[in-house]
Amino acid sequence: MWRRVWKAARASTIVPAMPQRRRAVLLCGQARVTLGAIARELGRAGVPLVIQAAPAEMAAVRKLRTRANGIGGATVIRGTLGGDAESRRVVAAAWRAARALDAVVICPAIADGGDAATLPLDEWRDGLDAGLRAPFFLAKHAGLRMRRARGGRLIFAIDAPARSGQIAEVVRAGLLCMVDALTRAVPVQVDVRTIVGSGRTGAAGAADVARGVRLLLDEELPPGGAILELGPRARRG
Repeated sequence: MWRRVWKAARASTIVPAMPQRRRAVLLCGQARVTLGAIARELGRAGVPLVIQAAPAEMAAVRKLRTRANGIGGATVIRGTLGGDAESRRVVAAAWRAARALDAVVICPAIADGGDAATLPLDEWRDGLDAGLRAPFFLAKHAGLRMRRARGGRLIFAIDAPARSGQIAEVVRAGLLCMVDALTRAVPVQVDVRTIVGSGRTGAAGAADVARGVRLLLDEELPPGGAILELGPRARRG
């Protein structure tokens, strides 16, 4: 199984030119700042986009869909994330809207803080549902669709620092373990790739991740999983 970890302070200096013709890319997930940054990066590069949005997020997506951002013509599908059924509906709606997708980019939400030792049970559940459960089922159904379509790229965009002793660290480590397992579990036609943020917070960190996603969409790499880590080595586990 091939697996490589890159180290780079920034991805912007190593991004190749985008192809002239491309099928659409689905952006989905509950980390909406990261998703918005990726939408702007890919939209300005001319990539057709399908954007998932929950009902409460529709107003924000309408503001994002501007000609200046390059995504005025993006297709928006309404759908919530969570378990198996919700993810199946989102993925099916995306394929109906675009007819063909080159890639699915998943932006998992990672809880911002919370002492893992004292966090209430319901907050643990919410954090694990958003950070692990929803991305897993999205990956499952996206992988099945890509198998029927004879291939595609599944990209995880993880933008959260490892905070010692907090739920964010647990979810982040769990995501990296899940990604590693998915490289062996998804159909062979699906190329699983991951971008891990440098730990910079807010818009700056999200922009770094967006440039990394653009790189992973275009680089031709051997199959089996690739992880692009930005900045210093992240703590694992």
